[in-house]
Amino acid sequence: LHPDKYFDRVEAIQPPFPKIAPGKGFKDLAEGVLGELDHAILLRQYGAGHEAADIAPHWKGGRYSLIENKKQNRVILRYVSQWDSPESAKDFFHFYPRALSKKWKKLEIASQNEDAVSGTGDDGYFVLKLTGAVVSSVEGLASPEQAVPGIIR
Repeated sequence: LHPDKYFDRVEAIQPPFPKIAPGKGFKDLAEGVLGELDHAILLRQYGAGHEAADIAPHWKGGRYSLIENKKQNRVILRYVSQWDSPESAKDFFHFYPRALSKKWKKLEIASQNEDAVSGTGDDGYFVLKLTGAVVSSVEGLASPEQAVPGIIR
């Protein structure tokens, strides 16, 4: 997308995943990187083209991790992205609940403030958090107790 960044050897940031306490029986399923193009597609799919053009270029790094518990038939998604400024991160943070509402059939927000949103959706309990220029999310928790206090709540 940006040949100048490639030739300047600008590498994506690898922000740390939000910490959770999923309980016993969970194993790593998949882990990967979500780039600027992935975020632009997400923004277009669940938002609008102008949001993709306005927000996605401010991406600096992003990752996801899936862990599963086959006995419980549960998969937990951990997601984190870093943006070039707190303002850009805030723009993406405000977009994310709209994406969840379009992705899921059921979305109930239990708590919402300027830097956190939590509630339940099709896959269980979720927590979305804004910390400076970082947006993090955990989806698919069986209960709020699986979110590590002080870290993701």
